[in-house]
Amino acid sequence: MFPFGFDWKLKNLRKKWCKLRLKVLKMEKEERKTLFDMLDDVEQELRTLEEEELTRADRARILERVETGLKEIEETLKPRKEKEFNF
Repeated sequence: MFPFGFDWKLKNLRKKWCKLRLKVLKMEKEERKTLFDMLDDVEQELRTLEEEELTRADRARILERVETGLKEIEETLKPRKEKEFNF
């Protein structure tokens, strides 16, 4: 398998989703609820990409939504760390 193409990208996005999910599991309960909702939305789209045969345009559109969703979750996690060490 070459490190190019759709399958490779999908595999990396799934891995990124799993890592973010583990980070969210370690958080306190109040903060977890909204992030789990965001992760569930992204996972539904990932599952759609993995299981269904889609046209190239539909696949690209859903892939973009998955990437932006994962970036939003990462951005939500980052300020949390910066606030803890802010002097």
